[in-house]
Amino acid sequence: MSTLPNVPKLTSKLLPVLNALINGVPPSELQKTCGLPNKAFAQNMALMCELLNQASRMWEPHLSIVGVQTQTSVKMRLF
Repeated sequence: MSTLPNVPKLTSKLLPVLNALINGVPPSELQKTCGLPNKAFAQNMALMCELLNQASRMWEPHLSIVGVQTQTSVKMRLF
């Protein structure tokens, strides 16, 4: 994501997945619980990874962890 995210679009796509996780649905059951076809689920997971990476990159410079330098990179693997 090189531009600011479209919040209403992200919310409509990702909120059901996040709510399911918060409510204790295990990752292995996430797609079935949310009723998403394979392609939509894969796209939503890729979008979530991009969003989390972007947020992490924005926050890292402001974190102060003594003696630890972090660089965030998330790779997603769908089965």
